[in-house]
Amino acid sequence: MITIKENRTSLPIRILSRQNPKIYKEVYYVHNTHTTRNVCAYISANFIPGHEKISYGPLFSERTSARWSGLRTIFQSLLMSYDDAATLRDRFAHAREGVVEMFSHQRRPGQTYQGFVKARRRLTTAVAAPLQRHLQHQHQKLAGPFWQQDGWIPFAGDGSRFEMPRTKENEDAFGCAGRNKTGPQLLLTVLYHMGTGLPWAWQCGPGTDSERYHLRWMMDTLPPKALLVLDAGFTGYELMCDLDRCGIRFLIRAGANMTFLRDLGLEVEQRGDIVWLWPGTHRRRPPLRLRLIQLEVISPETGQVESMCLVTNVMDHHQLSDEQAEWFYQQRWGV
Repeated sequence: MITIKENRTSLPIRILSRQNPKIYKEVYYVHNTHTTRNVCAYISANFIPGHEKISYGPLFSERTSARWSGLRTIFQSLLMSYDDAATLRDRFAHAREGVVEMFSHQRRPGQTYQGFVKARRRLTTAVAAPLQRHLQHQHQKLAGPFWQQDGWIPFAGDGSRFEMPRTKENEDAFGCAGRNKTGPQLLLTVLYHMGTGLPWAWQCGPGTDSERYHLRWMMDTLPPKALLVLDAGFTGYELMCDLDRCGIRFLIRAGANMTFLRDLGLEVEQRGDIVWLWPGTHRRRPPLRLRLIQLEVISPETGQVESMCLVTNVMDHHQLSDEQAEWFYQQRWGV
């Protein structure tokens, strides 16, 4: 297949490629089983200096037995991440059926999971980062009326650890996050958009990492008006100070290990719901001013009424009322 596009190509390249030297058009040769390599094209593609730089690639693509192109590898990875099958083999098979239908006019992808993994290794972070930004842009467009709720764009964060095969390579790369004689683990931390329930950003690392450490890497992906709704695993003076300094609003459940101070005399008007987080190990830094929300909720696990405390850096009740905070946190349970 030949595609003609306006471009500036040197005269020797046009002559050797059998282009018309009177018109300034460049010919892109794309791999096709019905295309015959003529001698001039072969010389141009392999022996003319600078041809690839001028023509954005060789005239003909080398034939290869690789069944997983970059685009099909990306779609296969995405479809597998959204599939709810119980086993990896089923997720791979279901996703491959979708890829075959999407690219029905092309050569079918490989049938083995091992071949797909080899293709995945060829994808670098230079490909993954733009892909994630593109997905986030499309996510926002398709969310429609579910993108914002009560003026906020709510995101729920959660982390999970997964047991990995106990191989020497995994032990060297991930280590052991649990007790002695435990196998290597992987920690996956995901930010979900609560309006759609779809993942927005994610971070992987060894099981020895923490959810708070992963969240720092995902802070820059959050849009304006974002509200982070987090569990007690994300509490921490340093992380909450960093979020507040970056202008990111959060709603976090306060764990039993957190101690708050009242009436430090640092505010002009005293309010009963204002507390200060100021651990003894950080007394050289200023205290963090927070709003405490005390709720009585029904636990989804036990079905009994329990007391729960939430802290937020949204001080204005008109922007985030206690009722809205309770509703947002209850929605987090469904993610």
